Amino acid sequence: MKAIFGVLFGYALMFVIVGTALAEGAPGASANATSNTRSQGTVDVQDLKVVQGHAESSEELTADANAGASLQAIRDRAKQPSRKVLTKLERRLSELANQIDGEANLKGEIFVANRVAPEFGMTGSLMMLERGTLNSSLGDLVIAHTLAANSPQNVTATQLFTLQHDGYTWARIAYGLDLRSDQVAGAVESETRVALGRAKADGRPAMIQSASAARTAASANAGMNAGVNAGGGSVGAGGGAGVGLSIGK
Repeated sequence: MKAIFGVLFGYALMFVIVGTALAEGAPGASANATSNTRSQGTVDVQDLKVVQGHAESSEELTADANAGASLQAIRDRAKQPSRKVLTKLERRLSELANQIDGEANLKGEIFVANRVAPEFGMTGSLMMLERGTLNSSLGDLVIAHTLAANSPQNVTATQLFTLQHDGYTWARIAYGLDLRSDQVAGAVESETRVALGRAKADGRPAMIQSASAARTAASANAGMNAGVNAGGGSVGAGGGAGVGLSIGK
């Protein structure tokens, strides 16, 4: 009897020990569950960030693609004219760039940059940083910003330097941008005067008309003039006929 009681007591004691162990293990299981939940939540946040990153990358890729298409259109158009057609403009733009660089050598680059940078919504320090990044002269930088400010395409001065580094002259780039060649030199001359201290910056780059727009306007004016002349001739003929009839009577 005592033996049976001892066995039963042993089983009871074992159940108590096992139950206690299970009870003590429950918080750990709960912690693991919480940890798993938090881990799952972290993964969700990270996934969201990844998705956002992909979206931003897609926007950047789209912008790059658009810029690439614009530059290719400029390249295609820039190949059309012969060098002879652009020689005069190329020479003049080179002279103006040299004048700006000469002033920079004499007075200091930052001094000249501070004069002309406000024309393009920049500070002299920012222009100097851009000059160093692009490894360009101030003269070339002024030309690039003048052309970019008047570009019908949405291109930047930095992107225009891509073309220049590929061997395109500023005159050819201006032609590729569809800018009136007879106004390009005048606009750059205006900004050169600012860089040389002969004129004050007004925060507005000198304007250059689109060559295509100018041709369209010229055609429209020619059509209007032709219509006015034709109308005037008709009135004159009618007036002459009327006078002749009166005399006949």
